[in-house]
Amino acid sequence: MFLFPYLINIYVTSEVVLAHYLPILSSFILVFSFLPLLSKIRKNRSVSGLSLLMMTFGLAQSLYFITYNIYFERFYIA
Repeated sequence: MFLFPYLINIYVTSEVVLAHYLPILSSFILVFSFLPLLSKIRKNRSVSGLSLLMMTFGLAQSLYFITYNIYFERFYIA
């Protein structure tokens, strides 16, 4: 019974520590999401057929950043 607040404190502290790494992780995801585009342009020397690829990576980036923002909204409100 007396251990519960201590366990909650450990959980919140670990979330704070992990929160410092989320901007770094999101930056890497953003940079690496453009690598398939750059490799396709270098290989084919053209940009034809890239719209589906770019839409897919744009959707992935949007979903990630929306999830990231929701996490921080919940994190700072709580």
